[in-house]
Amino acid sequence: MDFKEKNLELLDYYSHLYKKNPRSKYFVPLAEVHRSLDNLETASEVLEKGLKWHPNYFIGRALLSQIYYQRGHFTKAHIESQKVLEHDKNNLTALRIAMLSSAKLNKHEKAQSFAQAFLKHCPEDKEALYFLAEKSVPEYKLSFKKVTLLKNLLQKIQK
Repeated sequence: MDFKEKNLELLDYYSHLYKKNPRSKYFVPLAEVHRSLDNLETASEVLEKGLKWHPNYFIGRALLSQIYYQRGHFTKAHIESQKVLEHDKNNLTALRIAMLSSAKLNKHEKAQSFAQAFLKHCPEDKEALYFLAEKSVPEYKLSFKKVTLLKNLLQKIQK
């Protein structure tokens, strides 16, 4: 069974559970399956509807922020990620989306702040390191160069 077949099976499964009880929290895995199948509009609709019943279900809000970002709705993505971070300042999805959406909205100082917070949990994340190195945050510029050099050396050794 390939990835798409598995996700279509999951889509049927979670759709059935969600239809049985539309006020349940099954809206999140259902939306995640839609997202994995690139049905981003449907995924965001499912999340928006579910979050009306469960406004403090921050796993759903973090996923919604990610989907908004993927759809190019950077302001909405930023707002949703902020709602999550107000309640869980260490949510990695929300930190990443806050960093990326801040950059897209030309809020570079905020983006750097979110990148630094994200790197406390994922110190070798290429995207966050590159972002900070590109924005000339000195301590991360050096770290990014070291990480890149070490990864290149490791790849050469493994060949």
